[in-house]
Amino acid sequence: MISNRMITVIFILNIVLYLFIIFTIGNGPFAKMMIIGNFASYTLILGLTHLGFNVLARILFSLMVSVFTFSTTILSKIDAAQVWDDHFYSPRIYITMTAIIPILIFSSRNRKVLAIGLSGSFLSLLFFDPIHNYFGVGYYQSGHYSESYPFVSVVTMACYLIVVISLIGYRRVIEKYEKEQAETAEALEEKNIIIVEQKGRLELSNDELNEELLSKNKELLKSLSELRQFSYTLSHNLRSPVASLLGLTNIIQLENAKIDEETKEILHLIKKSSKELDETISDLGNLLEIKDEIGQIKEAVNVAEEINKVMVILDDEIAESTVDLSKKSKKIVPINSVPAYVHSILYNLISNALKFKTPGGEHSVKINMDQDEQNVIISIADNGIGMDLEKYGDQLFKMYKRLNVHTSGKGLGLYITYYQVEALGGSIEVSSSPGKGATFIVKLPNN
Repeated sequence: MISNRMITVIFILNIVLYLFIIFTIGNGPFAKMMIIGNFASYTLILGLTHLGFNVLARILFSLMVSVFTFSTTILSKIDAAQVWDDHFYSPRIYITMTAIIPILIFSSRNRKVLAIGLSGSFLSLLFFDPIHNYFGVGYYQSGHYSESYPFVSVVTMACYLIVVISLIGYRRVIEKYEKEQAETAEALEEKNIIIVEQKGRLELSNDELNEELLSKNKELLKSLSELRQFSYTLSHNLRSPVASLLGLTNIIQLENAKIDEETKEILHLIKKSSKELDETISDLGNLLEIKDEIGQIKEAVNVAEEINKVMVILDDEIAESTVDLSKKSKKIVPINSVPAYVHSILYNLISNALKFKTPGGEHSVKINMDQDEQNVIISIADNGIGMDLEKYGDQLFKMYKRLNVHTSGKGLGLYITYYQVEALGGSIEVSSSPGKGATFIVKLPNN
């Protein structure tokens, strides 16, 4: 492509030069030979390129420009009536410039072909004066004389070599850079292909993983539904025979007043065990209701009023324990929540604070309320027996875990409280140490 464009430009320039010679010197033999040679060379090079002989066409092109330039300098002197002194200097510059062409159209790695392409300009400069003398138009033959002229050929060849070596060195740097760029581009393309392949694999893996997760979720939901159904059925089916057992023990006690003490004790134990079993089944049913009623409709709840309701219910416990009960609160705006859950949470925490008092000591319970943009914050603190959280903290909110055996209870209150707070989207924290009481902080969202 470069060769074709350059030969086209040179052909056009030669036509312009031909027209200039006609108008200045006349239509002499030199002008005719130049235009014939120009057309012949242009047609030959394009023909070889069209036939696929690209290397040969470029070699001829390199040689043609330098040889044609040198031939023009000789023919112009033959046709000219007078040859000026500068006619022997400027042509050398033109011939030196033609060395650029083979360096442009050949790679520096093709040393032999590049050397052939440069041979035309090199030989033209080397034999510049001998060939001029052969045709009778040499420097001295034309009537010129200069003491420095013999050094012109030496200086010209030195300049020529400097230009050629510099251009070849520059060409090598460019080719090295192009090679590195090509290798980098190829490496990036390979990495890009790998990335695209990996991305496709990841997308496929994600799709497969999503399908597997959906399948597992369906199975889990199905198992959960079956488990709940089983729990409801078990709770219902167990409560019926337990209730019958309690009823039978009552009937036996009423109708058999004369039974011996040992039998009475056995009946009492049967009745006690049956009652405890009935309460356990009832607790399990309540837990199932908590988990199933999470999505029930919320409504406005005044936390301060709910605390007052709890204290009314626990009035007897408060009176019996001679507790110092204090309540502090800022202006609390009603929150959007489930009233039954809020009431149950407050009841369990306040009743525990009243229950776990230090024997023989003064007992106090402090209830504080605050509210920020996100939550209403309820703090219930007592100075009772406290808990060893480092030792038992991980069991605090578990089912049927009692950290104190000196008071009544089944260890279910805090478990239910924890799940009710979680169901409402809140949080519960506790700080305590043995003998220094306990503080429960509950955060319930405003909405």
